[in-house]
Amino acid sequence: MCPMAAPTAMPSCANIPLPTSCTCSNQDPKGGEVRSACFLKTEVNGFVFWMGGSHLDYREDESSRIWQANILRDYIAKMDGHIFFAGDMNAEPDSKTMATFSEYMQLNYRDMDQKTWPSDFVKD
Repeated sequence: MCPMAAPTAMPSCANIPLPTSCTCSNQDPKGGEVRSACFLKTEVNGFVFWMGGSHLDYREDESSRIWQANILRDYIAKMDGHIFFAGDMNAEPDSKTMATFSEYMQLNYRDMDQKTWPSDFVKD
């Protein structure tokens, strides 16, 4: 079990570490980069909104992106109000990563012309 856990309440601004495996350091044992997600909470006319974004791991093995999506689930569960989250998920539309997101978010990318997919130009 990873010792990283979501707080009991979310601050109004959060930078969430997204390791690619159960590690709490800036060095990933699989050789990837530790990514993060940022969220900002605001209130407009009595409505609470969270805006967030991230850039998930790019490597071909999607297990790290699924791990990151599950970390986000724990944090998002603590947020009140409406949540808008965008980013480069480095995942194909029908991938397990996007299926994980769809378990706790309404995904709207399917109605767009631009899809999310891994780049063929990334070099390790």
